[in-house]
Amino acid sequence: MSLMVDREIRALVAPAPATAPAQTPPPLVSATTSEIGRWNSKIQPASLDLTIGRILLPIEGQDDKVREETNVSLEQGETVVVETHEFLSMPRTVAAIGFPPATVSRNGLLMTNPGHVDPGFKGRLRFTVINLGRKPIELASGNPICTLLIFSVAEPDRAYDQLDTTEKPVGPTDAVLLARLSKDFLNFSDRIKTTVAGELRTAQIATPIISGILAILLTILANIVANNLSVVNELKAKVAGLEKEVAVKDLTTRIEKLEKK
Repeated sequence: MSLMVDREIRALVAPAPATAPAQTPPPLVSATTSEIGRWNSKIQPASLDLTIGRILLPIEGQDDKVREETNVSLEQGETVVVETHEFLSMPRTVAAIGFPPATVSRNGLLMTNPGHVDPGFKGRLRFTVINLGRKPIELASGNPICTLLIFSVAEPDRAYDQLDTTEKPVGPTDAVLLARLSKDFLNFSDRIKTTVAGELRTAQIATPIISGILAILLTILANIVANNLSVVNELKAKVAGLEKEVAVKDLTTRIEKLEKK
């Protein structure tokens, strides 16, 4: 097994000649002649970028239907299913591993199921993506969404298109998948409402209690101040009485001395 480089990928992407024999395998990616020029920007030194095609969103209250868009502003916590614009036709000696490119993941977009692509697979890839960032993420048709590392492998006994799928569980439809995930995967809306309601309940309970405690403290403080003032006034009165008593005694003593003379 070896990792393919740009020239090998470019050869797989180019459309097959019109005069090619019937047994010639189809190109890795179906592309018209007018699209070939754009592939130079998608083919990296040892990888291939796939772009957004359809964006599938749930329709609230209609679990059996989905809405298709080409441009979506994905809010915090929201989830959608993204389908690649490119239709893959994997040769039986080629496999791939997909992962989100750095330009996608560093914005906080989580891709849940890039996985691998078996030899013989035909179709478009689909990914469930979730906005785990703090800001809305713009998804638009034509933007990169997945990077494929492509490997040349020995031809398997049975390629993907040769498997017996009679007993294979049937996967959920787009509508069922989106209904299971819900539009708000992380349930931010309900969590915010619950948090706000909880804070309000706490405030409604705490406010009377705090007000009562403050009223009690103010009453105690007022009593302390009043008592202190009463004590001070009483002391002042006693001091004044003592001063008068001392003055009277002094005057009496002087009178007695004068009388003796």
